Amino acid sequence: MNRLSIGCLWAWLLTIVPLLAENFPNAGFESGNFDGWTVGGRKDARAVVIPSGPVFEQLGQSRQFRSAGGWEGHPVAPLLDRSNNQRLLQVSSDGYIHATTESTVTIEAGKQYEVSVIALSRNGGEAIYYLEVYAIGKDRRLPLGTAQYTARSDELFRQTLTFSVEKDHPQVGKRIGLTARYRGRNLLDNASIEILPIRRSGADAIARHLPLVETLDAEGKHR
Repeated sequence: MNRLSIGCLWAWLLTIVPLLAENFPNAGFESGNFDGWTVGGRKDARAVVIPSGPVFEQLGQSRQFRSAGGWEGHPVAPLLDRSNNQRLLQVSSDGYIHATTESTVTIEAGKQYEVSVIALSRNGGEAIYYLEVYAIGKDRRLPLGTAQYTARSDELFRQTLTFSVEKDHPQVGKRIGLTARYRGRNLLDNASIEILPIRRSGADAIARHLPLVETLDAEGKHR
């Protein structure tokens, strides 16, 4: 291979944007503590870290899980079945419980972030699950969005919120946090963040360069 070819190869390699996965820090998670998670929302809110092995065995025997593809074909199973996944967080409450965790990942303009958490519903019925993602400000949270999902009892599911921010937005430079707002009894895996390259469509790219236009709302006020 000549020098020109080698140079082209290196240039091609340097243009690849890698997919990065960043875990939320839970230093004591694998040792049986839920350090890194804050659980509350109600006086009866409870949380305990449990071994994942028995849970995985029960999941493999679940008719609902097997009908969705089991360990081989379920869309979430490969993400849950990790060699280092020894513990799960069990949360419970008679009503809605808040499980909050914070990351070490700071938001940069022009990048796309995908925040997700895997949960197993043990609620005994159908319930709505909320995943709230925000930037951690000095004395307040700066919202980034909320994902909503309706899950059946014993359903394994993944909630995901994808966002990106532009330059000069207040969220830039802030760390990412999330709150899982769940009802009843449920199991949570460690939350994670994927940092992705932004792939804008042609129409979206054009729209981002259009000038701002002043308009009037229904009450005749300028916007």
